[in-house]
Amino acid sequence: MKELMLAAPVFLPLAGGAALLTLSGRQKDSPAIKIVSGAFTLGVSLVIFWLLGRKPEDGLVLFRLYGSLTVKFQMDAMGSVFLSLIGFLWPLATLYSFEYMKHEERKPAFFAYYLMTYGITAGIALAGNLVTLYLFYEMMTLLTVPFVIHSGTEEATKAAMKYLGYSIFGAGLALLGAFFLNYYCDSITFTAGGTLNTSLVSGNENTLLVIFLIMMIGFGCKAGMWPLHGWLPTAHPVAPSPASAVLSGIITKGGVLAMIRVAY
Repeated sequence: MKELMLAAPVFLPLAGGAALLTLSGRQKDSPAIKIVSGAFTLGVSLVIFWLLGRKPEDGLVLFRLYGSLTVKFQMDAMGSVFLSLIGFLWPLATLYSFEYMKHEERKPAFFAYYLMTYGITAGIALAGNLVTLYLFYEMMTLLTVPFVIHSGTEEATKAAMKYLGYSIFGAGLALLGAFFLNYYCDSITFTAGGTLNTSLVSGNENTLLVIFLIMMIGFGCKAGMWPLHGWLPTAHPVAPSPASAVLSGIITKGGVLAMIRVAY
């Protein structure tokens, strides 16, 4: 039962976001927007802290992609730190967003993507292997672009394209490195002590260092690591303040988490 609950912080916000998208035809001040968004956000945070207290030992395999490649959720110490961060900060940011977005247009769409991004970010924290981490890392990019382009101005459109360009470039490098790690590692499941195959690595240490550098550059784009931070000063001013808060406070930390995962 505890293992099945690992999927709840991911899929509950996705369901809530889909529900909010159905409200797009309603007036912008519909109370249903706040009710749905607030209830799902608070509910997901409660599930997150329940999981942090129970600490399920076994992972949950959602489905198998090919061979040994699976989409898998699991909890460990590193993921729990990030999970507790988003579980605490997201409800606060959502509460702030209710007042900030009071006179904005397209509120159902904004809160829909805001809620779905919560779930995808939880997926990064709960990722049990490199494949799962990469899938949710990519989905996080697609769901956060609407924040940057929300105002619909020419400046916002250019900023969104810049953000998307940096993110796609970084994701491409991360994917390239993942292919190599799948060869050099006995498993791509996140395991204490690492999973490098020493016999395969022997004599190829320099190649592995290049792979490591490629992946640090790739995930560093999302983390805003210098000199890959060019999208940050462009995207933040045009995004609504609540979106900018999670972009800087949480979403960039997803890139940091990915870098740590690759290193260890």
